[in-house]
Amino acid sequence: MHFLPKFEEIKYSVKEVQSYWKLRELNISYKSDYIQRIKERIIQNNPIEENQIRLASASIEKQMEKPKDYARRIAEIFEQE
Repeated sequence: MHFLPKFEEIKYSVKEVQSYWKLRELNISYKSDYIQRIKERIIQNNPIEENQIRLASASIEKQMEKPKDYARRIAEIFEQE
């Protein structure tokens, strides 16, 4: 048997995130302090750069989206809300 010292905290987090995304699919607003803190952390940790222009002459590898770019797009979505 494995012991998870923060099981209740993990369970609460999963429940909050699941509720948020399920209600968002139905276009229902869901306000939660936990979700708001997550959004703020994502926005703070992934600053959005104004000039994200990609040149056609750049190599394909450079044009492909990097993991950090994905996090920035999520931050942009949260800032629009």
